[in-house]
Amino acid sequence: MRTGWYSKDLGDALMAHLELGQIEAAGRATLAERPDVANFAVFTRHSSAGRLQCAVTVYFTPAASILASQCQAMRCRRPDRAGLELLCGDAASWRLLADSVD
Repeated sequence: MRTGWYSKDLGDALMAHLELGQIEAAGRATLAERPDVANFAVFTRHSSAGRLQCAVTVYFTPAASILASQCQAMRCRRPDRAGLELLCGDAASWRLLADSVD
């Protein structure tokens, strides 16, 4: 089942830092302009999946869909909470990752 979540694979973590910084800056700018947007958050996950280098994936909550679109992210399933880090946004958005929410 698809949800309103979006993701973007940034590839190798060593090379992704520039784009990750741009996404974080854009997210913080959005929040500065519209601090009342509930559940706006961007999460990241670093994974190696047996590779030598870690890869970075960015996940956008449904409330961050405009930013996701600007970043050319693709629709995806709600990510598992394990291994996620909050890059920017509403800390209360962690509740969107609860097992009972889809």
